[in-house]
Amino acid sequence: MKHSLLSLKILIGFYIVLALLLLLIPIVSNSANVGGMIFTSIFTSGWAYFHYKVRSSLMLKKYWAWIVSIIIFGMTTLSILFPLGILGLMGVLKKETRHAFARNDLGETGQKIGRAHV
Repeated sequence: MKHSLLSLKILIGFYIVLALLLLLIPIVSNSANVGGMIFTSIFTSGWAYFHYKVRSSLMLKKYWAWIVSIIIFGMTTLSILFPLGILGLMGVLKKETRHAFARNDLGETGQKIGRAHV
């Protein structure tokens, strides 16, 4: 799981740097769309914060964070950052990590999680 946490940390740093660069473009260039750049910067900052919350919850062994991290890394493999996505998926889908997050007990809602018994 160390690889997954490292990948998430690098992704967080990438999105923060990207958000800051998007704020600098309107300052340096007068022809840029200021409103669009500010909106995109705020959205990118929110995306970085979302990754931060997933990473924090993953360290606390939250089941939802494991599922969301699989989705995040799966989406990242389709981008230019695919090495981070592959590294993260390798960490999240390792046998030890899967067993650490596998639950067959009652979840927070009181519904049975796992296989349905007929």
